[in-house]
Amino acid sequence: MSDITLEVTGFFHSPSKTVSYVIADPRAKRAAIIDPVLDFDVGGCLTDTESADAIIGHIRQENLVVDWILETQLHDDHLSAAPYLR
Repeated sequence: MSDITLEVTGFFHSPSKTVSYVIADPRAKRAAIIDPVLDFDVGGCLTDTESADAIIGHIRQENLVVDWILETQLHDDHLSAAPYLR
């Protein structure tokens, strides 16, 4: 059995008070993204990718390959950035 150490990095989304995560195996350079947030301005009915872009920046900085983008539940307080991240 090999020892695997995973790194967990959280990205707090203040408007919805939720956290997106990148779970990575730094040796294999493989990762999963969990619950990525797409920013949404209710008043202007506009979306923005600032939160998702922070995740992309981390993925690139760490030279990771994303194998999975996972949604743990339906979210009524924010939109998913999964389609954008694909």
